[in-house]
Amino acid sequence: MALGILDDVIFLQTTVETDIKAVEKIEIRFFLRFLGFLSFLQEIEILAKNSSEGSMEEDF
Repeated sequence: MALGILDDVIFLQTTVETDIKAVEKIEIRFFLRFLGFLSFLQEIEILAKNSSEGSMEEDF
């Protein structure tokens, strides 16, 4: 009986560790996607600045 309980504890510990690793991977993927989104927004901002500067020069 003690071995059965020990096996259950080891199984639960392994399951929890696996779940934690899965959550960490999800968090890392989300963070990388968020960084990608921020860089995308920066590129749009740069393009918007360049296009507005270009249109101002053409007007003068």
